[in-house]
Order: sequence, then structure tokens, then C-alpha cells
Amino acid sequence: MRYRVFLTTGFFVQAKNVEKVYMDDGKIETEEFKILRQCLESKIEHYSDITKAKLIFMPVCAGKHYFVYCINLIHNRIDILDSIDYFWAGTSRKPHHQSIYDKLPIINAAFQKVTKNKFSQFDNWSRPFIDVPKQARPNDCMFFLWKHMEF
Repeated sequence: MRYRVFLTTGFFVQAKNVEKVYMDDGKIETEEFKILRQCLESKIEHYSDITKAKLIFMPVCAGKHYFVYCINLIHNRIDILDSIDYFWAGTSRKPHHQSIYDKLPIINAAFQKVTKNKFSQFDNWSRPFIDVPKQARPNDCMFFLWKHMEF
């Protein structure tokens, strides 16, 4: 069974605004997290049961570059589909992806809240970079993002 879920870039934009899940009392959700949770609820409401999804595609924008994080429930990992060739660009992947890695516990918490803890905990899964075609021009990342989500 191939069950894919497609989130929008707006979901990650909202996740970037969340610094923590709970207020200092550890019980009351922060306003930013409530908005993120509501955003996720609205994005998945037309899917019958998100806990049965196999692949969840989350488009991400970091700086001016777009790429896809795929919560891969088939292999219990988060696949990173990024069209930049970091080797030829003479740079490292880590600085470009660290801000996303840092938000994974918050994104995971939103999935747990929305599914009443029925969704797999994914914040500590491995995050392999999947070998995908690389962009030749600096502004082609959005086209690659669309193509990777078809993948």
C-alpha cells in the first residue's frame, strides 16, 4: 500500500516560529506550538488516517533554498532530498540543515499531539541524504522540490 501525505511549505514556516512546546510549567502549550499543531491538523484533515501513512513529504525552505524532508515510515528514517551538490559547491551540508534538525523534536511533538501519541517517534531517526539529481543553476531548487515530491 502506497499512502503518501504532502505537507506545504507553510507547515515548516510555522515550525520555525516555535521555540518550545510547553510553557515553563511543563503542562500548558506555548501559543506558537498551538498554532503549529492547528496548522498540522488543517493540513492532514483530508487524509483518512495519518498513522497509516508510509511517506510524509515536508517541503522546507532554508534561506533561499528549497528541499524536501520525507518522514519515511517504511524504513524508519527521514530522507533528505536536496538538489544542491555540496561537494562541487565547496561547502558542507550541516550548516544548511542544522536549523531543520533542531526543529525535528518540535515537529515530532506536533505529530504526537495531533495523533494522540499514535504516530511513530521520528525525531531521532537517521537522516540520510538520498542521491537525487542535482541542480545546475542556482534558482532551480523549487522545480527539483516538485520533482522530488513525485519521487
